[in-house]
Amino acid sequence: VRAKRVEEELTEKGRAWVDGGDRAAGIHASGLMDIRQEYWRQLDPKPLSRRMIWMFAAGRAMHEIIRAFDGSSGSDEGSRYCDELGITYSPDYDRDLTLAEVKTSRSFFEPGPRDLDLYTEQLAIYAVCEYLKTGKMHLRYELRVLYLNLKNSENQTSPDIRVFLVRFTKAHLQAFRKELAKHKKDLD
Repeated sequence: VRAKRVEEELTEKGRAWVDGGDRAAGIHASGLMDIRQEYWRQLDPKPLSRRMIWMFAAGRAMHEIIRAFDGSSGSDEGSRYCDELGITYSPDYDRDLTLAEVKTSRSFFEPGPRDLDLYTEQLAIYAVCEYLKTGKMHLRYELRVLYLNLKNSENQTSPDIRVFLVRFTKAHLQAFRKELAKHKKDLD
């Protein structure tokens, strides 16, 4: 017998966990990736749908597993502030001159050339913020993606991790900084 009442209770607890994190007030770096969505999120906030609660909960749980494996810890909810851009940001891994973004994907296939663009953009925002804060670039930038539904050679679901090295130059970061400043100004 299906226990719908318990499902609803768990969903509401999931909402509290996803919504009630340590997210700092103001604009998070991810808000600069889609300024229209961020504008409406601020102007007319809506509760997350049941679907989105469970999507975020699953991703957040997997995210915590990867962070535990590599020894990362701390909040993922705006733990740093970029004075120049006026945004909070939260790199998933910043140690040993490596800055990394951790993601979870439900894709069945290895990523193509454009499939990592949004992940790379988020990593670039963090790279710009850290560059503005310290005046230095990291030696290594990584995307760490846990693919939950990849298929192996026998066509079985076979979760696996992929780590992609990303190259940024000072010129990239300086140009992207200007673009981010424009997005932030548009939101203000």
